[in-house]
Amino acid sequence: DPPDWFNCFDDAPPAAPTTPSPTRQPVTPAPVTPSPTRSPIPADSRRLRVDIQLDDWPQQTGWSLASMEGSVVYDMPIGSYDSSDASKVLEYEVVVDSEKFYSLIIYDSNGNGFAGTMGVFEGEGSEEKTLVKEPGFTGVSGTSVSHGFYVGSSPEQFLT
Repeated sequence: DPPDWFNCFDDAPPAAPTTPSPTRQPVTPAPVTPSPTRSPIPADSRRLRVDIQLDDWPQQTGWSLASMEGSVVYDMPIGSYDSSDASKVLEYEVVVDSEKFYSLIIYDSNGNGFAGTMGVFEGEGSEEKTLVKEPGFTGVSGTSVSHGFYVGSSPEQFLT
């Protein structure tokens, strides 16, 4: 006879061990991630969106946004983009002082034109206002094109 630790039986094999009936575990809902919110801005400021669609030579492109007093608000110098950015559409958010004039300058290092597009917008949805729309420029314009615009409610805004 084999030793007992072999668990050999002369009769029928023992019944299979039983497992307790599974219990229902409470379902925990997945955590809800809140939508991102924007930081509040001072009452005398405005939030602008700057959109640029780069051309096939983005390494030649640069742009800057400055107040008419000369204070640079945002600067993307020539060389900030590389060839992997060709034809990309990029969006920037900028907070500026309200009731001031600003200048958007688009640079083309070779002076052969910018075949992309660029725009500056204020507000969102049905409240969105186009402040500047640059459809691209040719070499006739040289190495840069400048657009002046006003952010605020007075004087009345108009597209340049």
